[in-house]
Amino acid sequence: MIPYNEWSENKNELLEFLEKRLEGAKKIASQARAKGGYAKLTAWHFESKLPEYQKLIQLAKQKSKKEVKEKAETEFSHYMNKVRSARTEKEFQVASGQMEVWGELVRL
Repeated sequence: MIPYNEWSENKNELLEFLEKRLEGAKKIASQARAKGGYAKLTAWHFESKLPEYQKLIQLAKQKSKKEVKEKAETEFSHYMNKVRSARTEKEFQVASGQMEVWGELVRL
């Protein structure tokens, strides 16, 4: 796999990365949800990533690497503010999971 900061304009590389990350997040979320107890924090965190990866996959199919990076920077900042303002553990876990998804692409 090509490191994410060395992707070319080849959409297939970016899509492959995002789809693998989505599948990994689904697996971890499912395992944490099944475990229960304190693992629910992990479940919240990884479940919050799923719609963000799906949005990113759609975006990557339609836009250039530059446009994806610009959107990632905007969304990363948005979710960073949500992390800062989180008042409950669930709000924090959800926002930090969302922020991480977009943050992975900020360094494109």
